[in-house]
Amino acid sequence: MKGEKNGVEVAGSLAGALNRVREMKIGRIFVIGGAEIYKEAMEMGSCERILFTEVKGDVETDVDFPADFRNDGKWRRTNQKALNEFVGEEITKGDIVEGALSYEFQMWEKQL
Repeated sequence: MKGEKNGVEVAGSLAGALNRVREMKIGRIFVIGGAEIYKEAMEMGSCERILFTEVKGDVETDVDFPADFRNDGKWRRTNQKALNEFVGEEITKGDIVEGALSYEFQMWEKQL
């Protein structure tokens, strides 16, 4: 941990930040990327699940998720009930359409 600046704790690495948050005994920890942060977090043993929004169709983006974890055999997609229970509310099942955009919320868990 690099310390505190203006009330914000600053870490020199993802591992350092996660260690500090664990010391603070915060319940759930969410990692919100960039691509390299996602990749690093997924390679850590403590990453148990991925909350993933699959955007369908041709969409121009500046960053893509770093790995196609859906086909590597290390992750399994949960059912809708598990997603709803984890999030704490009912999530729309299947494709959600907003104008020309279509997407779906998914949860994936690491295979043991």
